[in-house]
Amino acid sequence: MDHCLKIPEVIRFICDGLNSESAYSMALVARRFVEPALDVRWEIVPSLMSIVSCLPHDLWAVTTWEPSVKVAVLARAITPADLKRYLDVYARRIRTIRDWGKKVHVSSQVLQALQVATDFKPGALSPSLESFDTATLKPEVLEQTMGNYHSANIGSTIWLFVHPQMTALNISASSADPLYMSSIHLTATRLPNMKELTIAIGYESLEDPFVDRYLEASSWDQLETLHVHVDCADNIAYLEPSTIQRLARLPCLKELTLHDMLDVPQPLHVLDLGGRVPSLEPWPYPFLSLTTLSLNALVPSDIAAFLGYLPPKCKLTSLVCDTLNEGSDEDTQNIINMALDRCDHDKLKAFTMKVNDFGGEEDEVVELDEDGGLNIEPLLAFNKLHSLCIVIDGACRITPDIAAQMPAAWPEMKTMDFQSTFSTTQIPSIDHTHLLALIHGLPLLEHLGIRFNGTKISGHELVAGAPLPLKTLYVGDSPISSPSKTTSFIKANFSLREPPSIHWRKTWKIPLCRTRWEVVRTSCVP
Repeated sequence: MDHCLKIPEVIRFICDGLNSESAYSMALVARRFVEPALDVRWEIVPSLMSIVSCLPHDLWAVTTWEPSVKVAVLARAITPADLKRYLDVYARRIRTIRDWGKKVHVSSQVLQALQVATDFKPGALSPSLESFDTATLKPEVLEQTMGNYHSANIGSTIWLFVHPQMTALNISASSADPLYMSSIHLTATRLPNMKELTIAIGYESLEDPFVDRYLEASSWDQLETLHVHVDCADNIAYLEPSTIQRLARLPCLKELTLHDMLDVPQPLHVLDLGGRVPSLEPWPYPFLSLTTLSLNALVPSDIAAFLGYLPPKCKLTSLVCDTLNEGSDEDTQNIINMALDRCDHDKLKAFTMKVNDFGGEEDEVVELDEDGGLNIEPLLAFNKLHSLCIVIDGACRITPDIAAQMPAAWPEMKTMDFQSTFSTTQIPSIDHTHLLALIHGLPLLEHLGIRFNGTKISGHELVAGAPLPLKTLYVGDSPISSPSKTTSFIKANFSLREPPSIHWRKTWKIPLCRTRWEVVRTSCVP
């Protein structure tokens, strides 16, 4: 065993599996463990104070700003000799900086002095850093924490950590501090190797859209992942046509997330960059590499509008559409119709659509439309689907005919969910026999969420090959008559790893059905 611990590759393998504290202990065991253990110990830096602590202790001091806030400040001038040990031993090992749960904050005075001492070299304190979150040095946050005196002009010090070779950056752009925002804008032209970019924006006015100006500054030839969201619930992301056009032109963009969108312009009003003249000219680079798209908007019409910008038969393999508020039935249906029109039927593998999934309770109309609800039949065209999730504030129209087509249409399906945020008295079109046939026809299915009519369950049903390999079952507020017969039906036909889950609302339109399902759940505990 001792011989193995002399092999560098074995030592490296052991250390790579350790956490930070264990790596520190390992470094004290023997000299041969020092280098790989330090790599692990310093891979993720939990706070900026961890860096300052490596400097000579007479260089800095801790002062109290408020009773519960401690701040590190300079005690004397910094010399090159003060930085030598840190730069030679620790700096190159840092890959990620997470300034979380800090007990001592670092003042702008210390960081600015370090910038001067390192000759303003980008990434001087972390030359191998792979990702950075600029919110770590956001002036507004730090001013609230340690006052303006200790946070003044801290915005430019992000360049102590950010460097041209970085591949991932999280930008917090909701700041009114000119120095900080100037540093943020500079990252667009100074980081040519960027592959993953996350932008958190504040209030976006139509006159000064940050995302549009930021994307305009570079060609982003290597950018593969882009996430854009707002930094608080009160903010909204307005998408200019020029912004969408810039997104479409990103040559290597594979994954795009746009959250909290409002007033997405219709594709027929696509504008030339810098102009406001309607143009129907084809785009030169229409999302050529995009495979994963996640959209979150206030209403369904904004989702459908954005999907209209995708080219026909686009390469999407995963599509997520999520809206905070409900829209008309036509707008909700249009999301599915646009997905059908734009996505390649042989490539899309995962589709999620959630409309007002946290909506409030509503009174049910007296006259129910048995043929109404969201028409999911167009989705049968996507023959490679292995994940399908639809959560809406109404009903999904699932007839026996549609259910019978699912196994042939989706042979690779593993997860399938059809949920309504509202409880209803409407009797589902499919019953327990259709449920059995559906699950039996999808041998890879592990999770199913669907309403069915269980009032005719006898408890003696047994499908061929039972118990089927289904792992989890969501029944919503499916009507049943007999808890004991339903329990026998479930135990005989499925190998569930947990009891069936039910509609999460406490108040059901048929309260007795909830009581019956609670009995079933208790009886089905593995």
